[in-house]
Parts: sequence; C-alpha cells; structure tokens
Amino acid sequence: MIKFPISLFIDSNIFDSSKYDFSSNGVLNLLIDYVNEKKIKLYISHIVEGEVREHLNKKAAHLCNAINKEREEHFKKISENLVMESSISHIFNRINKKALKEELNLVFDNFLLNSKAIILDSKSVDCNQIVNDYFNYTLPFENKESKRNEFPDALMVSKLKMDFGIKCPLYIVSNDKGFCKSFSNIEGFKTFDKLKDIFDIINQQQKSIYETVVQYINSEKAFKIIGDKIKDKILDNNNIEIDGNDYDRKGYMNGYDFINTEIVKASILSVKFLSMDKIVESSISLTIESHCNIFAECSYYDDENKIWDSEDKDYIYLESTYINEEHEPIFDCEVSLKYNDDENCLFVEKVDFSLILDQSTRVNRSDIFKDKLVFDVNKYARNIEDDVKELEWALGNNYDK
Repeated sequence: MIKFPISLFIDSNIFDSSKYDFSSNGVLNLLIDYVNEKKIKLYISHIVEGEVREHLNKKAAHLCNAINKEREEHFKKISENLVMESSISHIFNRINKKALKEELNLVFDNFLLNSKAIILDSKSVDCNQIVNDYFNYTLPFENKESKRNEFPDALMVSKLKMDFGIKCPLYIVSNDKGFCKSFSNIEGFKTFDKLKDIFDIINQQQKSIYETVVQYINSEKAFKIIGDKIKDKILDNNNIEIDGNDYDRKGYMNGYDFINTEIVKASILSVKFLSMDKIVESSISLTIESHCNIFAECSYYDDENKIWDSEDKDYIYLESTYINEEHEPIFDCEVSLKYNDDENCLFVEKVDFSLILDQSTRVNRSDIFKDKLVFDVNKYARNIEDDVKELEWALGNNYDK
C-alpha cells in the first residue's frame, strides 16, 4: 500500500511535453486534482521554475512573430482598413509580445498557487562536490560534449538527494535519461517519464475497478468499440494535419506542401492499455496506445509547371499533382468510460486524440495518375458552328439587317 500523499518532483521537460496545457482538460490540471485530494505533494526547484518561465517567454515571442508576420502577408493583397472594419477584424488584431509574455507567466503563477507547489532552492548544496562530479564524469555529467554543461541538473540532483531518500521517498517525473540515471539503484527514489504513470500508480490502489478496466480494454469487445470510434474520428479528418515534407537533422526540408488532403481509408491494428488517469464515482478516464494504418490522397502544386505573373505578383497557372500516402502512426488516445457497479459493466463514452501524420509515420508514398481532360477539336468546332446557326435562326430578319 502507498502512503498518501506521495512526494512528487517534476522536471521542466514535463511542462514541455504537456505543451504547457494548464487548461481544465490538461494533464497539469489533473495533477492539481490529486494535490487537492491530498494524494500528491508537489515539488519543483527554482531552476525548473526559471526554465519554465524562460520557455514560456520564448514561445510567446515566437507565436507573436509568426502571427504578426502572417498578418502582414495577408495585408499585401487586401486593404488593412477594409478588414479591420469588417466582422472578422478581431482575428487580425496585432499581438502585443510583452502583454502575452505577462499573461502566460500569470497562468503559470496560478498553477504554482493551485498545485501548492513547494519550490526547492540550492542554498545548502555542496558546490565543491558538484565540481568533483564534473571532473569525475559522475551523473548527470557524462563523458559526452552534450552532457558537460549539466550544472543546473547537478544542483537539482544534489538537492533532491539531500532532502529525500529512504525516510522520505520521492517520485521523480522527467524524460531526461541522464537526470533519471542519477537516481538509479538509490533506495527511496523512483523515476518515471510521464505524469500519467504516477496517476496510474495511485489508481492501482483501487484494485477491483482497476483490474476490471484493464481486463475490459484487453477484450475483443473493447477493441471493436474503441477501434470503431478511433476509425470514425480519423476518417472525419478535419483536424488531422498531413505534412508532406521531410526534414534532416539540420532542419533542411524537401518534399511537398500539400494544398488538399483526404483520408480515404483507416484500419486499427492494435490498442494497448497505458494508464488509468482518473476515477470519479462512475466515470473513468484512461489512456491507451493505438496503432493504425491510414491511407490519404494528397494534392500539391507542380513547381515545374507554375506560371508567375510578375505584375500581379501571383501565379496565373497552377497545376495540381496527386499522390497517395500510407501512414502507420502509434499514438495515445484518451478514453472516457462509464462504470455501472450494479451490473459490473463498462461503457465507452468518448475517445479523444490529436494526430499529425508526417515523415515519422509515413511508410509508403505513390503517384496517382488521374485521367486528363482531352478536347476533340473537330467536335468542339462543330458545336460552335451549330450554336451560330441556332443564333441566326433566332434573330431572323433582325440578323439580316
């Protein structure tokens, strides 16, 4: 049995992986629920706090630059005055970078307040020991160039080892493998790479319902029901992005900028239980892993046949080319279940996921050869001649005059 509340430390990369989703539906808000239920006592370090704020500021700046740049591009082709006096003017309001940074940091402040996060400082850390660890390649320092600047991690590791251990166990969530290795085989520390792993451990304490749910998810019945819901949502592909470009490690790209995409076929290869995220009375939230096979028909403009109008600064001729893409993504799905305790039955209410198809999911690509429209010139000429004769007959004497 686990003694609640458990002490939990989360690294800054967990905020990154959650995309800083502090909304009511986000995983970070779910963390607050467990804090309020006195099942989790949350810790972060002042280094994590600083890194999160730095990342939020950078994302705010990037977002502002991208949106304002797109705004200017549109106003090269249509009057800004016209748009700003229209019903869609609010969409094109210029974004204030400083104000957005302050707003995002305020959201983070509210998270720290609502989660009752305890912020650890580094005042009592032995810096001499950290220097020795650096020269002895002791984790988190490693004999790699990329790992020689891990002083912030080293401070956190030292602080956590000082404050926690056998008498005060600590759960650590970080997807930094080097950071997690620093606690390997040390009693009193357990490391995980996802917040939902912690939620699953908590819900395992409700053994009966937990085992019932896992057994159900692994059944053929659940596979059919959940698979059909995933498939239907994929085929209704309004929110699924398909990226036709390939990128190398330096960011260079080649491929296709798709103008239209349509998912024409989808099949579910497998589903796998990952974690039970929340149990609230008869409602159960969990995460599964889905593996799918998807075929999409995509079109793009053929660069070799474009004709550019230098006066209008636009293309006067664009020819579309079509290709098929086959993808096999493996992605997480959030599943909502209803549990009837009297009948010991489970019902699937909703399946939700976000999915991007790109070079990491693509397994095949092939050209589509569409029939071209060919005109019969002689027939076309005869049709024109017939039309002229009908017009002459209709005009009668007026035509002769």
